[in-house]
Amino acid sequence: MWWKDILIGTTWIARDEQTHDIPAILAAIFFYVVSFIICYVTFRITKLILPESIHSLTTEFVKTLLVCTYPYGHGLVRYHYGNIGYFFTAVPLVVLTLSLFPQGLCSPLSIFVLFLKGQISLFNLIFRTVIQTLGAFTSYKLAMFVWSFGVHSEHTKQFHATLCQTDLNVTVQVGFLLELLCVAFDTWLGFKKLSKSDLVDSTIKIANSTLMVCLGVHLTGMYLHPAMASALTYSCQGSSAFDHIAVYWVSAFIGCYLGYILHHKIKITRMDTHDLRHRKMNGSGDTKKSK
Repeated sequence: MWWKDILIGTTWIARDEQTHDIPAILAAIFFYVVSFIICYVTFRITKLILPESIHSLTTEFVKTLLVCTYPYGHGLVRYHYGNIGYFFTAVPLVVLTLSLFPQGLCSPLSIFVLFLKGQISLFNLIFRTVIQTLGAFTSYKLAMFVWSFGVHSEHTKQFHATLCQTDLNVTVQVGFLLELLCVAFDTWLGFKKLSKSDLVDSTIKIANSTLMVCLGVHLTGMYLHPAMASALTYSCQGSSAFDHIAVYWVSAFIGCYLGYILHHKIKITRMDTHDLRHRKMNGSGDTKKSK
């Protein structure tokens, strides 16, 4: 398509001899950049035209939309470059996104931490979780829009796909325990100050989350993000609604609570912080997640 020619200019970047595709990394970057631009412009427009009283809600909706769209692009990177390629793509992508778009939270677990601290009410927790979940499910529409440009054959394939497969490749009990423990550790680590530099501190935490995704993607998808997991795999073939909710929602909130408790029980004064900015923007991005 002519979008491919716009992306790579003339012929200075080689295409695949059989598929005539541009390099997968360029297609992935295109996906990320277009997704970010659309969401960030939407964020700015909503701040201009909507009442200030709902800015925080629209910001969380748009930011969750963005971070839940990224995994649809991760699949291409993982397929062509493996976990190493995914790691060195996802970490700088998340760091850059947080630097350019620092406003708002983008995970129900981050809101849950505020609830545990007594900073928000139960109603506020539920309402904001619903808003973020709506943003997460909207991510599929945005992914479809970017795929429609057809800059890579895999994008075209995903655009026309009608089925998806669950990422839960272990028993519900094992999946529940894995997601719970990883969320607990990630939550506990999130309270720690690992470097005097905010950028380094955030990067280390993001790298930790991404590494856990790499280690657990073949088991549960290792989402560490309930809304993202539902947006990408809810109602997919291979697991029931009960299994999905138990593994990706119930376990995540229990794990987050456990991490919060561990933070108060295991005190490392010099490492304590309350920064939630690194959470939670990874996701496995398996190429089979097409609805």
